[in-house]
Amino acid sequence: MSEKKTNKINLLYVIQSLENGGAETLAIRLAARLDKNCFNAAVCSLSDNGPLRELLERKKVPYFTLGKREGKDFKVALRLRRLLQQQRINLVHTHNQGPLLYTYLATLLSPGTRIVHTEHINMAKEFSYSRKHLLYNNLLYRSLDGFVNIARHLTDDYCSRFDLSKVRVRTIHNSVDLELVPGVPATGLRQELNIPATAPLIGNISALRPQKDHPTLIRAMAKVCRQVPEAVLVIAGEGESKAELVELVGKLGLEANVRFLGFRADVGQLLAQFDLFVLSSLYEGLPLCILEALAAGRPIVATDADGTNEVVQDGVTGLLVPLSSPEQFAAAILALLADPARAERLGQEGRRYVAEQHNMATMISQYEQFYREVLSPAG
Repeated sequence: MSEKKTNKINLLYVIQSLENGGAETLAIRLAARLDKNCFNAAVCSLSDNGPLRELLERKKVPYFTLGKREGKDFKVALRLRRLLQQQRINLVHTHNQGPLLYTYLATLLSPGTRIVHTEHINMAKEFSYSRKHLLYNNLLYRSLDGFVNIARHLTDDYCSRFDLSKVRVRTIHNSVDLELVPGVPATGLRQELNIPATAPLIGNISALRPQKDHPTLIRAMAKVCRQVPEAVLVIAGEGESKAELVELVGKLGLEANVRFLGFRADVGQLLAQFDLFVLSSLYEGLPLCILEALAAGRPIVATDADGTNEVVQDGVTGLLVPLSSPEQFAAAILALLADPARAERLGQEGRRYVAEQHNMATMISQYEQFYREVLSPAG
């Protein structure tokens, strides 16, 4: 990745781990798709383990891991500094807080590398900012050369909450590659799980953590099954909430109606088989799973959460329901199951919307232009 030999921009994406997540997926997609005539892109993970290692190898993206231990591990900053020097990195793009902290420390020790940063959620939804948090974040953000937000609501919040007056800020929406999301359903999942062809198949793909509010979705399914007892909800993803969610399914007697798939790499194939896609999140940045479901032509039922409501148009590409309301979530699911023609119209409109507003080529071009602006003398 030598700049002297290639005269290209040496770019390093720094992510928390190789576990499956929106931030990690976006970084890998960018590294794989940037113009190779202009950019040498690689990915660096703070920790070593996770299923995305296979994806990086399949896409032939160079990657590094820093062996971060649990908790704060400031030796990571020293390892990252050596990596920046060895690879002659011109620009680092960090994703979320941990990677930014260690990159900030690494560049203090080895100045000259410019930093672009992305927050993928509104952290004010995760915890209340104390004065200490505000000072800490302002310190980190003032070191930035560029701040990319994946949704308008995030740009608005971070610009109002922090002093970003001297930072180049841009909103670049997440996008998907339509060619990688099949539009024609297959049957493999039904065969795998022994689900009858006539049973409505409802799908959710998201990490099993409190932000996603799976209990609301599971309780909604209990109400759906009273009217459509053969309906099946499949949940693809892993996370710290799994045990309590499995317990809730058991308490509600839904073992036959709610199936946990664990981590799946075949997201495009899964989406093509769902009759509906559902997401019960309390908040989002801008959810890739929704964009992928829209790209697959799946009708959506989702909560009216920040981020989700930036890409799902209620009554046009899907149905939005209030947060934490199993009753209204169930009613929306039942409405679409009872009206397949309406569900199909929503799915077709969703695929058209993604093709026009969230296509991968446009997103890649926007990032390339932003990186050049940050590295320009004026930047």
